[in-house]
Amino acid sequence: MPTGVVELLRDSGLYTEVILPTNANVGDVMTTNVITVPVDTKLICACKLMTDNQISSVVVIDPENPLRAIGIITERRVVNYLTIHPLDTIESTNVSELIDSHLYTLGLDEPLIEAIKLCQQNRIRHVIVVDDQQRLQGVVSFTDVIEQVIAESNQNVALLDSSDSNSNDSVAEVMRRLAFTDPMTGVGNRRALDLDLEHQWEIAQRYHRQMSLAMVDVDFFKRYNDHYGHLDGDEALKSIVEVISNSTRASDKVFRFGGEEFCILLPETAVEDALALVKRIIKAIEEKAIPHEKAPNGVVTISGGVSGISLSHVDSVADMLESADRALYRAKTEGKNRASLSEPLRKAG
Repeated sequence: MPTGVVELLRDSGLYTEVILPTNANVGDVMTTNVITVPVDTKLICACKLMTDNQISSVVVIDPENPLRAIGIITERRVVNYLTIHPLDTIESTNVSELIDSHLYTLGLDEPLIEAIKLCQQNRIRHVIVVDDQQRLQGVVSFTDVIEQVIAESNQNVALLDSSDSNSNDSVAEVMRRLAFTDPMTGVGNRRALDLDLEHQWEIAQRYHRQMSLAMVDVDFFKRYNDHYGHLDGDEALKSIVEVISNSTRASDKVFRFGGEEFCILLPETAVEDALALVKRIIKAIEEKAIPHEKAPNGVVTISGGVSGISLSHVDSVADMLESADRALYRAKTEGKNRASLSEPLRKAG
């Protein structure tokens, strides 16, 4: 694995050299079925092309040179535009008004890791791919990158598994557990959350579906560890995860975000329903009555914050995580053992 890849993965907490190979080039992963529109195209036409072809972006080109990309229009950018402009303006607005002043491109033979870097550093999801003469060749999305990483991971795991078929504990299961599972609680780890959250966001955006994220945290957990010890603290976390898992659907996913904090990813779920679920989980954990002598209630409780893709202030995966965290913080400051729905930040002035 190239050194730069190792450093990036290690810095981001995703470093598992066997599980996350990155030998692919951008050209191996890009989408070649690219819909293009001239720079003077009306926004309504670009939106119709995305809807009719079930795609999340169109590339804007120079009318005098159809192979020269000028920019890209994505569903996300259209949604952001319509949050501050009347709907009927899409009939008179040109796509040129929505494209970035900077064009993000990569060459066909550049390592896939460069696409990861570019997307993460600039908070974008689509990169235009060009040849050595800067002619349009395709588009690579962050979802394409994720799917490639998962595909290569599964392929490597399958090869390892087949090479040790007599093992009592399958190599495939061991590798999956190491890569995507929190070893203590058995739920997904932060690495798995990042991948699944990005993937579900893309699906929700593309097909205009609901999606929510809940973040929960154990109340007074430092007191618990100080009083009972870290081993008992681990057992308490396992009991809490069991309650959460038993309260969610098969399509929902639970992740350990860090320490005593967990996330619940809820596809096809409105924020109101997600909030109701978290309140039920909070009640169930209180009723489980795990003793906690140093807590006001005498038992272990949790607090929760909920965010969703339908909220006007949530425009990205990062926004969703941040707003869920803010809602959790408010639940904590308002007395704990409760859930709160995300609200926009109040700006000064």
